Amino acid sequence: MKVLTKAMTQKMREQAGIALPFQYRSIPMALAEEINRSYVAIPSTQAQNLPRDQVYTAGNITEELTPVVKNERAVISSHASYLSNLFDDTAGMVARFRAKVRHVDFDTLVGTGLSGALAAQLLAQSVSCHFAVVRKSGESTHSNNTVEGVIGKRWLFVDDLVASGETRSRVKTAMQSFCEIYEFESVYVGDYLYYNNTFHAKEDGNV
Repeated sequence: MKVLTKAMTQKMREQAGIALPFQYRSIPMALAEEINRSYVAIPSTQAQNLPRDQVYTAGNITEELTPVVKNERAVISSHASYLSNLFDDTAGMVARFRAKVRHVDFDTLVGTGLSGALAAQLLAQSVSCHFAVVRKSGESTHSNNTVEGVIGKRWLFVDDLVASGETRSRVKTAMQSFCEIYEFESVYVGDYLYYNNTFHAKEDGNV
């Protein structure tokens, strides 16, 4: 009787550089084929002494691996719709951003919250500028700073969209207060809203 244990499969996955929880459907097809070639024969009596969920007969392993052959996309895409540009169209988002702000004079991108932190870093790296994240009110994990990052002389607020303007006002206030502590002047120049790829300059009356 040929059997395959979870421990054996995990070792194969580690050798292949795959640091994921044990799930057959997460195994790439090439590794699945390698597993099929690598059954280890052990006595049936020994197999009977192993926990049932730790042993897979040749028939079971083939059945479990079938989805891998049919579907090579072994990932889970989990995000809110407003983050779709960040996760599903990263290259397109960067290209649109670069085109939209190519004539804007700024040296820093500032975001807040999860989406702002992700977008500010990604977009800042694409144009080789500074970026910072304004913490939400009451958030003090690992630091008491209200702003984390590197701030230059001219900053652009990055967000998915602006509805009431409360988030932008909070970020502007935090940035001004933080810079005053260091007697540093940094000018707010406008907003870039990545969800609909729009830029609003400060003089557009949105402040």
